[in-house]
Amino acid sequence: MKNTFSDCEKQPAPNGGGGGGSGGDNGDAGGGGVGVGLKCLVTAGPTREFFDPVRYISNPSSGKMGYAIAAAAADVGCAVSLVSGPVALAAPTGVALRNVITGAEMLAATGELFGECDILIMAAAVCDFRPKHRALAKVKKENVPLSADFESVPDILKTLSARKRVGQTLVGF
Repeated sequence: MKNTFSDCEKQPAPNGGGGGGSGGDNGDAGGGGVGVGLKCLVTAGPTREFFDPVRYISNPSSGKMGYAIAAAAADVGCAVSLVSGPVALAAPTGVALRNVITGAEMLAATGELFGECDILIMAAAVCDFRPKHRALAKVKKENVPLSADFESVPDILKTLSARKRVGQTLVGF
């Protein structure tokens, strides 16, 4: 099942769906939260680019910043979809999570959700490069080349910004 913004809207938000976190003033006298009606798309975590099924390049991103942003957006009432690379974190309450591994998967997932989002926050640490050639099976240690050719991974924010519509806000880290 695909996670979409409409799926997220059906999930209970913190404190019974009113947003606002610990009950403090969130700027909405009706208690609905300042983000009610907004669809927020957040990316988080690292991506992995594979040499073969068991060897890859990545970075040490924990994903904590993206997950915190997603939780905060849900807390104020936004419908939130979170596209995440591999991390050791649980999905925030009220957030629709879509797990990905590679930069291409992250581009595809964010691309699917981008058209209907009001806010895109790119907090993921996407690998900038990937091996040009990926072996389909594990390469034996004695056959692993000690050098590799790389190619650029598509720039997700640049790609999506070309599709930006009036009223959308894009934020990149």
